Amino acid sequence: MMTDTTTSANSLPILHHRKKYEYIPLTDQPRHLEVFSIRLIHLLPSTDRASPLRCQLVEISIPDYIALTKSHLSLPSPRPEHDYQALSYTWGDPVFPETLEVVSHTPSTDSIRDASTVRTGLDSGPVALGVIEITQNLHSALQCLRRDDETLLLWVDAVCINQADVLERNISDFLDENKGAVINSFLERPWFRRRWIIQEVVLARSVFVHCGAWCIPWRIFESAMIQLSGHMGAFNPDHRTMIHAIILMRTNMGVKRQLPMETLLEYSSFLCADPRDRLYALYGVMQRWFPGGESNRTRNQTGTINYALSTEDVFTNFAIMMIELDMPLENSLKKGAITRYKAVTHVLQLATAFGHQDKSDKNQLGGKLPSWVVDWTGTLRFKPLNHSPTRRDASLGVPVERVIAMPSKDGMRYLIVVGIPFDAIIATVPLDIAALLINDEMYEAKRELSHFLGRIAECSAKVCFPCGKDGNTYTPAKQHLVMAVAISIVASWQHTPAGSYFGRNPRSLNNFLEQLERCQYYLPDMLQSYPAYVELVKITMRGRCLFLTGKGFMGIAAAGAEPGDIVTVLSDINNPFIIRPSMKPTEERIINKMAGGNALGLFGSCWDGSPVQEKAESIHLDLENPSSSTSRFKLISDAYVHGLMHGEAWQLMSNEHLNGVKVFPI
Repeated sequence: MMTDTTTSANSLPILHHRKKYEYIPLTDQPRHLEVFSIRLIHLLPSTDRASPLRCQLVEISIPDYIALTKSHLSLPSPRPEHDYQALSYTWGDPVFPETLEVVSHTPSTDSIRDASTVRTGLDSGPVALGVIEITQNLHSALQCLRRDDETLLLWVDAVCINQADVLERNISDFLDENKGAVINSFLERPWFRRRWIIQEVVLARSVFVHCGAWCIPWRIFESAMIQLSGHMGAFNPDHRTMIHAIILMRTNMGVKRQLPMETLLEYSSFLCADPRDRLYALYGVMQRWFPGGESNRTRNQTGTINYALSTEDVFTNFAIMMIELDMPLENSLKKGAITRYKAVTHVLQLATAFGHQDKSDKNQLGGKLPSWVVDWTGTLRFKPLNHSPTRRDASLGVPVERVIAMPSKDGMRYLIVVGIPFDAIIATVPLDIAALLINDEMYEAKRELSHFLGRIAECSAKVCFPCGKDGNTYTPAKQHLVMAVAISIVASWQHTPAGSYFGRNPRSLNNFLEQLERCQYYLPDMLQSYPAYVELVKITMRGRCLFLTGKGFMGIAAAGAEPGDIVTVLSDINNPFIIRPSMKPTEERIINKMAGGNALGLFGSCWDGSPVQEKAESIHLDLENPSSSTSRFKLISDAYVHGLMHGEAWQLMSNEHLNGVKVFPI
């Protein structure tokens, strides 16, 4: 049945009854052809922006690249007539106030110059087949994209897929996965994981990407990666990291400034055959991006390539160079920031975060490296705390002394540092992050957090953790114990993403804490209202545990921390660190010492105030003596200690009139 039409003053035919377009089923392609069918929109041109949208829906067959790859068949080059653009847009509410008119596809339509020439009668020319109802958002997009004098080929899910056909929608979902698989397959090519490409791309004057018969400039390739970055859910974590890294390679060319260890972190997923190339392959990039990198001094900070050195020596020498760097950036990396970049803090944090204690990983160097040297072949086990926090420094008041690297007879090097052995861990409490990672399962997150709080209560009772007269007070901060836990497991919001709820709203942190107080400190009940808090806990507590100390402090550290480990505040290092003596005392002895309020006699040798540089040789000789009682220490983790992040350690030691500064060979 044909629909009656009227011609308006501007000669555009108007449909009276808005007949809905009836889709023609897609061709069921034989499997052996390794192709599948899709529809494309041929959006007809118009010089009048206000004219109705008209198109042809044309079925085409395109290669199934995944099937061809699995069959080891050659991949055909795309045909020019299949060169279409896929429109990505937001559907919005399921309201369809606008229409897209579909007209017949006949040979005569190839010569159509304007959509207004389409007729709806039986005379020659294309025939109006009906309309497809579309959202206002899609209508606006198509109006903007429509060209004046040529047909535009598009793929739009709402139109090219028959939304009323459940089977077709299911097949289309498979095709979407198939297209995602094509991109994932492309990103699996070894070139994308090759560590040396970073330097080749960053330092080249111009870059082109070749793949088969295709060649595109890097800027086009980068634009494609930027578009893909908006659909990260379709990719696995490795591919998401890779896409992000590719986007950053030539961004802000000539003005990008980045610290060496940040560059190494950014490209840690890229591989190389020789472990020494974990550093060597990025030396040129690190020098190019180094803040103030035009000076010879800073250009030489990364060292030189020397394959005569062992991997352990390469990694250790680099760590020493970074420690000696300790440059006061006031701060060119973060606008408005005035904090000094302390490379020592960053080196020690990354050394523990990459964790060469994990001997199950055959790719890691295991015990061949000192605990303070980063094993760049390892995997980042947890996110380091902010190494240069604004207006926060746990070491405030502690006398400033240099860190000295010394050799030893066994070929290992160690650091000599001074600091306060403030406290000792008496209990650790794990948090099951896996329960928090289940999507849309807030019940699991609430249940695990309830169990976690229960385990803290059990540990507190077992080790006689001081909790005030009411049993619920966190004494160092004079607040409810659950409030202290809530703040500690997000490290006082140190890892808050800029675009998250807590990052956008300055009042959100106070709102959360006020709500926690109104809820009688029952933290699990608040998770439903604060999913951003759950996300922050996931980021902060991955690879970490909560610990309790003998003096009544709590904090978070690496999951490998144990009772008997020492909470230290080291000279001129922002965050507290957990260290382990080679002769660790028993848990019972620690608790007995803590009952007297002092564990300082257990650990380290007293520092007499003389420069460490002058005492380094005597300390070195003492350590080399087999009969020496001097302990060496192993670096375990950086730490957040609630109530000990702003110089309180030095204040408390001064109040107790104790000479608390010790010398630690690590």
